Amino acid sequence: MRRLICYCAVVLLFAAGCSSTSTQGTANTSAEEDFRELAGVYEYIAAMKESPPPSLDELRLNHSEPLQMVIPRIESGDYVIFWGVGRSTSGSDAEAVLAYEKNAAQSGGVVLLRNGTVKRVSSQEFASMRKAR
Repeated sequence: MRRLICYCAVVLLFAAGCSSTSTQGTANTSAEEDFRELAGVYEYIAAMKESPPPSLDELRLNHSEPLQMVIPRIESGDYVIFWGVGRSTSGSDAEAVLAYEKNAAQSGGVVLLRNGTVKRVSSQEFASMRKAR
């Protein structure tokens, strides 16, 4: 009897681990996680009083380790970054978009604001948002 209970528990745990999630959910979570990683790097850059990266090459050169999963998506054009713009925590600049998913203007997507906030916005919200320059 004890063996049967253990067997059932293992089967249930295995079945729970094999449940699938939608591709949409995985893609959304991935972009949000990527932008949180990017926000962390920009926070570090600001804390160290470094200049923000002016290009992908500069970002790759100095911060590739924490951004291993993000850099290929920037290279492919999936993510758009406003280069040479750093973190800002005050004034209207703090709410400006620093990075976004390439399809945000057409179908909405995840954005990173200069204050480090990561959020999902609709295409209408994206169109009305201030972009970092």
